[in-house]
Amino acid sequence: MAQTQRSMSALFTLLADNTTRAISATDLRDAVESLRQREGESYISSAAATVVASTGVYVKAAGTSTLVAGAYEFDDDSGTDNRLMYTGAETVHCDVGAVISMTSVASNQVICFKIAKNGVVIDSSEVQRKVGTGSDVGALVCRASTDLDTGDYVELWVTNNTTSGNVTVELCNLHVTGFTE
Repeated sequence: MAQTQRSMSALFTLLADNTTRAISATDLRDAVESLRQREGESYISSAAATVVASTGVYVKAAGTSTLVAGAYEFDDDSGTDNRLMYTGAETVHCDVGAVISMTSVASNQVICFKIAKNGVVIDSSEVQRKVGTGSDVGALVCRASTDLDTGDYVELWVTNNTTSGNVTVELCNLHVTGFTE
């Protein structure tokens, strides 16, 4: 039996005053479905250098990613690397996080990351790290909070604020948790 996702306001209206005892078993199933946490996760399974053609200009991080089994209402948009796309029906408020290990092609580079929604970086998610020696592996966490509608997606983007030197995301776990609004 199919359940229907409902917004929080629709659930509150339904459950606020049940003096008529009109809440059906289907309504309760819909409520449980609507309150279920949405979740998606992927990780970099094969690192690749991200070409930073212009200093300070963000580009999508390169590398092959793998969708983690058990995703609920998120997928990788038909195998698109470094992307988690929301497939649910109702708008959800999401916490997006990326745990990253990276290297740069040169020494003394300031590398910056941001989460992007639908190809547009979320400025409040910016995090930076200075890499002393290019072969050093630097680690950091990048986080954002955003609303997602059906078909919206999130990705990890990167830039080099020092030169146009390439950045390699050696390891990354991209995770999204969504909650009904």
